[in-house]
Amino acid sequence: MDNSIAKRVKKLQSDLKQYKSPQPVGSDSVRTYTTLSNNEWDVTWVSVDNGGNFWERFRVEFKADHQRAPFGRLRVIADFNGQIYEPSTPSDVYLSGDYFAVSDNVFGTGSSEDFAVADTLRWTIEVSTAVVSTVVRFKFIVDATDTGTLSWDDGQNSGS
Repeated sequence: MDNSIAKRVKKLQSDLKQYKSPQPVGSDSVRTYTTLSNNEWDVTWVSVDNGGNFWERFRVEFKADHQRAPFGRLRVIADFNGQIYEPSTPSDVYLSGDYFAVSDNVFGTGSSEDFAVADTLRWTIEVSTAVVSTVVRFKFIVDATDTGTLSWDDGQNSGS
């Protein structure tokens, strides 16, 4: 009888240890977090004549809080002179003479850090328009497997 009680106590101790310890959970879904600024629009650009070229390039970065190699995608809402566009896939978008393109995301921090351990996602957005004084505004939204910080710049101005 003592042996049976000892086995039951040992089993209860094991069950209690498992109950208090984190348990791996399998799932076929991934949790994502949405990161965006509090700004109504993140970038406002007015096309000017740069020797016949009416274009600009912006870099958008997402730096993860915890993950070393987060997965994420950039959503872009664009406003060309009051006409709103939110493409379902941010690739090349042609808008009757206006154009913007979003590159695939690229890992990296600008150092010699290995691709697999980078904690920053980067995208490049190119925008061009057919006429001077076109007002273009962008709102950037990142859906990623981690929370993080969103920032952008055009080589002259930056924000977050």
